[in-house]
Amino acid sequence: MRSRRLEKLKIYVRSTEFQEKLKAMSLSVQVFDTLTNEKTAYSSISEAARSIGCTPSTISKALKKQELAYPPDQEKIVKNLIKKRYVVFPIGDGDSSIPIPLDTML
Repeated sequence: MRSRRLEKLKIYVRSTEFQEKLKAMSLSVQVFDTLTNEKTAYSSISEAARSIGCTPSTISKALKKQELAYPPDQEKIVKNLIKKRYVVFPIGDGDSSIPIPLDTML
């Protein structure tokens, strides 16, 4: 009985329906590389973390620190660089712009 439920759960987790639900629940982020001045959008924190080589919790903590430092202060963002290079911003409801003029930071 238990093995049947486990098998059904495995099948459901692999389904495209479940994967779409997960994507809808994830937070989209934008990563700004201060060395190359490139910004890249990612559909989730995990995807961004894999791309820049850190853990998802590092990005979550950076976002939380930015949220606590509202209004955004450029000095605090510089201190909060990930790997001394990346700045991460949440993307909300189709807004893919970086809220702070980063060219003035550098």
